[in-house]
Amino acid sequence: MSDRQNIVYAALLLTSALLSLLAAAHHPEVRTHDLQAALRILADQSRMIVGIHALLLLLMGAQLVGFYGFARLLGLDRVAVAAGLLFVGAGSAAMLAAAAVNGFAVPALASDYRTLSPADASAVTAALRLSWQLNQAFAAIGAVAWGLGLLFWSAELVCRPGLARIVGLVGGLAALAIAAGVGLGFIRLHVGGFIAVIALLTAWSVAAALLMLTGRLSPGRAPSSPPRSAP
Repeated sequence: MSDRQNIVYAALLLTSALLSLLAAAHHPEVRTHDLQAALRILADQSRMIVGIHALLLLLMGAQLVGFYGFARLLGLDRVAVAAGLLFVGAGSAAMLAAAAVNGFAVPALASDYRTLSPADASAVTAALRLSWQLNQAFAAIGAVAWGLGLLFWSAELVCRPGLARIVGLVGGLAALAIAAGVGLGFIRLHVGGFIAVIALLTAWSVAAALLMLTGRLSPGRAPSSPPRSAP
């Protein structure tokens, strides 16, 4: 991969990660248990909700392209690198499904039932609860897959010398926090938990992009021990 391609991938990873965190910080949240009020709020904010989620999906795709360039630089012929890319890609796909539920389906449902009749209340409540559970299931799968992918890449970085090894060690802790925190239920993916996951992902992405931009990653295989001379 040429130096110019390396810079493009790194810049894409860096900017998309930082913008994703900024967009996630503006993620809307409905804080009411009144069904009619919640539907009205969702309907009123539907354009903003759709816009934020559409932007997050666009940035997620750009970040995945940047991660592909990062994986190419590490060497896709290495098992840990290929596994990391597959897990990160699977995590992004699951997050896409989670965003489709909360970002598009739920606002559309709220707009349809903005004026709620008593006869529809139980059905709409059930639909919203199902949507929430689907969103949480997809988001949890996505976050755990992201964490595992970053963990594979961190293990690969630990085998590299210098700053890459430090990033691998610290990044491994961040990746483990995502995977274990969400998988074991310590991080719940409401708005605050989601922002925490995105913040950890962003920190890892920024570190990876800086390694690429500063030339701290040698293309291809990690350094290996020199062969022993024959006796």
